[in-house]
Amino acid sequence: ETASDALAASDARLLATTEEYDRALALLHERGQVKDALETSLEEEREVLVGLRAEHAKVQAEFERFKTKARLAVAQREDALATARDELDAVKTELSKAIEQQQQKKAAARGDNEGADDV
Repeated sequence: ETASDALAASDARLLATTEEYDRALALLHERGQVKDALETSLEEEREVLVGLRAEHAKVQAEFERFKTKARLAVAQREDALATARDELDAVKTELSKAIEQQQQKKAAARGDNEGADDV
């Protein structure tokens, strides 16, 4: 019976070891699936990141073009304002001269009229 008991104990250990092996194999399979899913998810995230970086570069380039256009527009506006100021100053000067000449003509006409009254 000892050999029979030893054989039964050995069979029990073999069964327990086989069950533990099956559980470990199932766990290993499950963990492998989780690993594969994580790798797939990571690759998808990398692709999203590449897309976002490309979009960021595109937006940055558009922004740089906008800034360049805006600077040019501001410079053109400043030039136009300077030209308008110069033209306004010229018109003011011309108007002042015309007013001064008109006043001189009026003063001269009054002086002539006063001299004519004396005669």
